[in-house]
This record gives sequence, C-alpha cells and structure tokens, in this order.
Amino acid sequence: MQLQITPSSPDNALFNSLIDQFEEDIVIVDVQGTILNLNKSLQEAWGGAREEFIGKSCMDVEKPEFACLNNQPFFENILAAKQRVTENYTDVTPDGRMNHYHINAFPLCDENGIIQRVIVTRRNTTAEVQIEQRLYQSQKMAAIGELSTYIAHEIRNPLFAIGGFANALMRIPTLDDAAREKARIILEESRRLDQILKSIINFARPTEQTIGAVDINELAVQTVEVMSFAAEKKVSIVLELVENLPKVHGNEEMLKQCLINLIKNSQEAMEEGTITVRSKYLDGLVCLEVADNGPGIPQDLQEKIFSPFFSTKDKGSGLGLAMTRKIINEISGKLLLHSRVGLGTLVTLVLRPVLAVSEDTPFSSGETR
Repeated sequence: MQLQITPSSPDNALFNSLIDQFEEDIVIVDVQGTILNLNKSLQEAWGGAREEFIGKSCMDVEKPEFACLNNQPFFENILAAKQRVTENYTDVTPDGRMNHYHINAFPLCDENGIIQRVIVTRRNTTAEVQIEQRLYQSQKMAAIGELSTYIAHEIRNPLFAIGGFANALMRIPTLDDAAREKARIILEESRRLDQILKSIINFARPTEQTIGAVDINELAVQTVEVMSFAAEKKVSIVLELVENLPKVHGNEEMLKQCLINLIKNSQEAMEEGTITVRSKYLDGLVCLEVADNGPGIPQDLQEKIFSPFFSTKDKGSGLGLAMTRKIINEISGKLLLHSRVGLGTLVTLVLRPVLAVSEDTPFSSGETR
C-alpha cells in the first residue's frame, strides 16, 4: 500500500486546510522530487497559485527562497538516511540582506520501509538570529563597561594615593637627596602609570559607531583606489571580489579605516610584492581578506601585534591593529590572522550580514537589551 497525500485524494480539501494553518513553509514531493502539494505560506512566498507548482520537478522551480529543494544532494541525503534530516541555510535578498532558514525533511515510508513521499518544512529564523546577536553584543559591551569601572575604581584610587604620598615626601625639608630622588621617581612613575591607565580605559570604552548596512565590495573598491595612489611602485594592490554579497553591519568610515590599517601594515612590511584584497561569503558570514606575499610575522609576535601600544616600527602609536580588532569585535565580527615567515600574511575580517528583518524588531518578553 502506498501513502496517498496528493491533491487528488478524497480528503484533499481538509488536508490543504490543515497545512495552510502552519506558518512554516511546507511542500510534499515524491522520491523523484516532483511537487505533489504545498501550503499557502510557501505558495505566497513563491508568488503563484498552488496548481502552478504541483506536478513540476523541484529542480525546475527557479525559486531561491527554497534553495535546498533545487539541490540534488539534499534529496539523496534524505533517501539514504531514511529518517528526518535537519539543515540550516541562508539566502541573500535583492537588496543585499540575508535570511536564515531551518529545514526539516520527513521521509514517509510504506509498510515495507520504502520511501514514498517526503515532507519538507522550512521556518524563517532570521528574527531569532538577530535577537541572539543583539543579546550577545549587549552582554559583551556590558562586560567591557564593568571592566572599565573596575580598573577606574580599584587601580586608579590607590595609584592616586601613592602619587600623593610621594609628592608629600618631596616637600619634607629634612629629606636627604637620595630619599628625595627615590620619591621623585615614585611620583613620576605613578604619573606615567596614570596616563597608561587612562589610555587603557579609553581603549576599553566602546567606540561611537553609527551602525548601518555597508556594501563591503564598494568599500573595498574605494579604499584600494585611495591606497593605490600612496603605494610604492613595487607594491601593487589587486581586488578579488565576489558578486551578490549581502551587506554587512557596521560603520562605513570605521570599516574603511580598518581596511586602510591592514593595507598600510602590509605596505610597510614589504619592499616589493602584491597585496590582494578579497571578499567572500562563507557559512552565513561575509569575509574581507587582506593577503600579502611579504616576509610574514614570527609566531611569537602574532598575538602581540594586536596589543595596544605594541609596535615593531620606530614610528606610530601601536594602536592601529589594536583599534582594528576592537572596532570589528564591537560589531560582533572577528579578526583572524594567518601568517608564516617567508610566506606572507593573511588577515580576515569576518562580518555579520544585514538580516532581512526590521532593525527595530522588538525583543520578546523576558529578554533584556
């Protein structure tokens, strides 16, 4: 006996009414991928009448909103597993925003265990992903704020006392020259530590970024055009950009400064060679890479170069790379470094795509900003 879940079955109207109640997209196919039925939610997403899609092969339905159905390995995986298959995937809207989806595929077997039908459901999880990202970002910024407050109260107060007592010692008329010199050194060092502490506190505070949607390819083109004029003749900059990338969360000027810092560091490290700026889309994230074929960075320095005030050059404050990583971290991105001595350096900015939901989507009850 074969399972009959088709538009021609006697209970078709009741079945259609049932699946139309679900907010998730639902489609029923046979083992060849022919569409047997679909619910109202998917019908509206595809933009057509139910009858227009029934009887067609999934491979012939050119609808990016349900991309996994056009993927032969997806069906092969279901048929081989003979059990529920779960998958997550993303797509990019025409205006450069991203949707996240959760897919469930349920194979339906007859009494002999032979698959007759496959029910595929899809749920849009974009809003949930956005809420998770917001919560993560707010928790991270709260931790940074707490760290700054701790440093300010727990270290600066005793440091102020040390400087005050040292200053008082220097004003004692009977203090001999050796003791006075020691008190002077204590006072100078406490002042120097106070300046360092101020810089660390300022560095720990969030930068004032107006976050928007940034076209990373356009930003790369503009930045490379500017940096090419300043580049040495023996150092060339080339672009390798992937089309149809989603826009990313960030501040355009801040991200441009990050890219300038990375290109500038590669230029200063090389006497001649090539710097390649690439854009990529990988696992639901947008990547902007700066690769060079310069001398590379020794293993023991690879983490230090992102520390505030660390520099291998005679000039500069040593804050360029530290600020770059700070800016990227504050927009919930990542900065990755891969380098080998003699083989060059690759720095990757991993950025969050703009999701296809309103930025003012409210938090659900029980969640805090």
